[in-house]
Amino acid sequence: ILGKGAAYAQADDEIRAFIEKSGIPYLPMSMAKGLLPDTHPQSAGPARSLVLKEADVVVIIGARINWLLSHGKGRSWGEKPKKFVQIDIEPKEIDSNVQIVAPLVGDIGSCVSALLTSMGDEWSAPPTDWTEAVRSKKDANIERMAPKLQNNDVPMDYHGALGALRTIIKERPDAILVNEGANTLDIARSVIDMYKPRKRLDVGTWGVMGIGMGQAIGAAVETGCPVLAIEGDSAFGFSGMEVETICRYNLPICVVVFNNGGIYRGTDVNPTGGSDVAPTVFV
Repeated sequence: ILGKGAAYAQADDEIRAFIEKSGIPYLPMSMAKGLLPDTHPQSAGPARSLVLKEADVVVIIGARINWLLSHGKGRSWGEKPKKFVQIDIEPKEIDSNVQIVAPLVGDIGSCVSALLTSMGDEWSAPPTDWTEAVRSKKDANIERMAPKLQNNDVPMDYHGALGALRTIIKERPDAILVNEGANTLDIARSVIDMYKPRKRLDVGTWGVMGIGMGQAIGAAVETGCPVLAIEGDSAFGFSGMEVETICRYNLPICVVVFNNGGIYRGTDVNPTGGSDVAPTVFV
């Protein structure tokens, strides 16, 4: 499992060499997408549920075993016992939620390089029944999703709109993707493939809404690259006036707002009484 710490470490070559030499499937967290292209044959993103439940050993590189990974336990991880190996520069992350049987504390690039050296030239490939099971599940899920991403329903739904945006990112892999919202975030991060590292920014560990427009402006100013901001309507509402800044300075930012009329307050009780203003998903 690759976390955003792996992306921050900028040890891209070492991480790729480790994954390809080991032959094991890998799962990127949202802001680690693109360290290896999401289309890489060892990417297990479309088979996430399977790999979390069926893995015997899990190597965590630069990711916290927090709520985004169900704290390393519970239904998401199935009933099979797991052995966790964690590589992290912060010692406090070790054993913070689950026992780590092999902790490696230090710079990710240095740790991964040491692992590569220790693996030698004759590292055994993983069992084919495991890799084939992952590949089969992945292919089946991709095939099942394809018609949804290609639909032309009117009005547009999440998958039809994101399918079009997915093509744009594929054609412009240097573009930076900013993504925030509830359903807009959850669905987009699972269906939009990334091809280069550090090209995706989202709400991070704390799910902060309203950060998207600031991220988009910062990314455009710092890099000069085109930016695509995919926003839920509620998330956009927190800082939408920053569009004025984008226009004033003619920044290369395209903002797409998914308007499902849903306002997320963080509670399923309307504090003003009466019916909620619109249906939404409470997480």
